[in-house]
Amino acid sequence: MSIAIFTVIMSSIFTVIYTGRLYWRVGSSQIDAQQQARQAISYMAKELRQTRAGTGRVGGGAAVAILENLPTDDNPYTSVTFRIPQDTTGDGNVLDSNGWIVEWSDKITYSLNGTQLIRSTDTGSSKVLANNITTLQFTRSSVAPLLIKIRVVSNKVIPGTGENVNVPISTWVRLEN
Repeated sequence: MSIAIFTVIMSSIFTVIYTGRLYWRVGSSQIDAQQQARQAISYMAKELRQTRAGTGRVGGGAAVAILENLPTDDNPYTSVTFRIPQDTTGDGNVLDSNGWIVEWSDKITYSLNGTQLIRSTDTGSSKVLANNITTLQFTRSSVAPLLIKIRVVSNKVIPGTGENVNVPISTWVRLEN
């Protein structure tokens, strides 16, 4: 009788320990996925705030689109291309004598390459902002064209289970320039 009671108590203890470890792994995976997505979305939001809708003059030349491939139609798009004000001549100024921004960066594009969130420029440089990203969406409102919604879904495999946890994060960015 005492062996049976001991067996029941020990199996209950092992079940509690196993369940606790499983929840620990699930929570840890969710935190990792959320941190990965938050860092990426924060980086993108910081740069996108610096751009503007419409056209600008790059180097004082012909007008070019500053924010490309993101129409104001409330539809989600999987990439965005834009420019930000940047002192390209090294004179400490991005404005002309009329106060217009005339110095803009190379084109910057955010997109997914498999499950990697990539920041690339038209000069060929690229940087991985995050791994294990399953969804990247940019949406521009028709009602408020200066607002861009960024949505990122990060995925993480839960160790020891083979199951996945998906963490969606989104934010709104207001174009400043």
